[in-house]
Amino acid sequence: MTDVTQLTGDYAAAWLPWIFIPLITYILPFPIFAILFLWIERESPGNTDMGQDSQST
Repeated sequence: MTDVTQLTGDYAAAWLPWIFIPLITYILPFPIFAILFLWIERESPGNTDMGQDSQST
């Protein structure tokens, strides 16, 4: 009798690592760098909200 609870053979979803390779190398860096950029810009000195001029009253 075959134990179907073990992820071996046909039950392994062997294609999953091949999906993660382009996901991690091509797609994931864009949101990571966007979040990192926004976080750095938020903590910069002289922060202006949404492009407002820092000289205005």
